[in-house]
Amino acid sequence: MYQGRPERYGIDAVTDQRVGGAIMWVPGDLVFLAGASLAFFLWLAEEERAQLRRERRT
Repeated sequence: MYQGRPERYGIDAVTDQRVGGAIMWVPGDLVFLAGASLAFFLWLAEEERAQLRRERRT
């Protein structure tokens, strides 16, 4: 596909593919990280509330 084509913007085909991959992966990973962080902190808050309930009973 890239054979015989001149470089555009001063980058070769491999660099173009790497940049394209980074553009696709980085936002996707950030979305996953945000969701995982939210789930973790919600779980942590629930565990803290449960611990406070257990301490009140004793």
